[in-house]
Amino acid sequence: MNWRWLLYWLLGGSCAVLLFLFVLQRTVTRPAMNFLFQSEIPESLARSMEDQKQLARLDPENSALYRQRFEELDLLRRNYQVLQINQTHLARNFETILVGGLIAILLLAAVLTFMESRRTHRFLLGLREQMAALAENRPEFPSLGAKRGLFRRIDELAREQWSNHKKVQKKVRDLEHLNGWQESARRHAHEIRTPLTAAFLEMESMQDRFARDLPPPLEEAWQEHRQHVITQLNRLKEFTNAFAAFGKLTQPTLKPQNLNAFLKQFAQLYHSAWSNLNLVLAPDLPDALCAFDSEHIRQVLVNLCQNASQAMGDRQGTISLSTRKEGLFWICRVADDGPGIPQAVLSRLFEPYVTTRSIGQGMGLGLAIAQKIMLDHGGDLILASSSAAGTCFELFFPCEEQS
Repeated sequence: MNWRWLLYWLLGGSCAVLLFLFVLQRTVTRPAMNFLFQSEIPESLARSMEDQKQLARLDPENSALYRQRFEELDLLRRNYQVLQINQTHLARNFETILVGGLIAILLLAAVLTFMESRRTHRFLLGLREQMAALAENRPEFPSLGAKRGLFRRIDELAREQWSNHKKVQKKVRDLEHLNGWQESARRHAHEIRTPLTAAFLEMESMQDRFARDLPPPLEEAWQEHRQHVITQLNRLKEFTNAFAAFGKLTQPTLKPQNLNAFLKQFAQLYHSAWSNLNLVLAPDLPDALCAFDSEHIRQVLVNLCQNASQAMGDRQGTISLSTRKEGLFWICRVADDGPGIPQAVLSRLFEPYVTTRSIGQGMGLGLAIAQKIMLDHGGDLILASSSAAGTCFELFFPCEEQS
């Protein structure tokens, strides 16, 4: 319980006790005291004292005993008279103490209420500033400075909402960025494919028209140069097909299914697909219900494994697959023990045409396509870590309950 509420409970309880004692004093104690301090009691004590005197005269042998009793009665009578004289004063003092305590408690409660009101006002101003920062998309989010209690919880919720808002904005920017690249790739593929087809046809035509009539030395040179041109045209064709695949990437068909069962099937199916990779699935994974397109996610995993295999080179490596639930997402962790990603490309890793391979060995579209697929699923693909000890990617899948 919050200490302020505990203090309010104590103050309220103390106030109730004091009020009860005051009412008890006015309605019970004072009438009882008035009844006790009647004139008959001192008169009875005086008669008892006279009786002791007479007994002492009648029985001289026990006069010492009667004197002692006389003195005790006299002391009792005098004390009673003192109480009787101060009765009203004592009652008033007691009532004054009760009323003073009650007023002090009420004043303390008023001061605490005022301080709490000011604190709440400052908090509401800070909360309004936070909402303004969220609405205006400011780069920094103000803190309310609350250290405990309800205000701290509200501050945490507001900060969490701001963080989620930033993540959603990043996803939107990434999607817009990739959609722009996708349209560009589609246009480039269309522009390149027509002259590329014409070049293939022209090479076949030249082969039919000139190669037959060439003498053997020239024919051999022709075939060598022709093969070189065909090789380069085929490479250009592969790049064009990659452009087209990126440009024609379809929207996923989401179906609820068990992510861990899918990963188990993937590990079994591709366990020998890469000679230098060993696929390892974490044991005892629970059911992870997500909505995803199996073919698209398989393409993402194949791309990540292919990149890891090429980064390994000639040495043997391991790909570890595991999952965990975090908030509204199931996260698939794909980790390798390769050499890591060069620092120079980390900031642009998911941009199209960014690659760590040699010129002519890759288009740098694999990770861009993989991230586009995950964003289309309502999730994300991020680089969790990269070092000389290995690289780890994380795939975010919305839980089926929230899909």
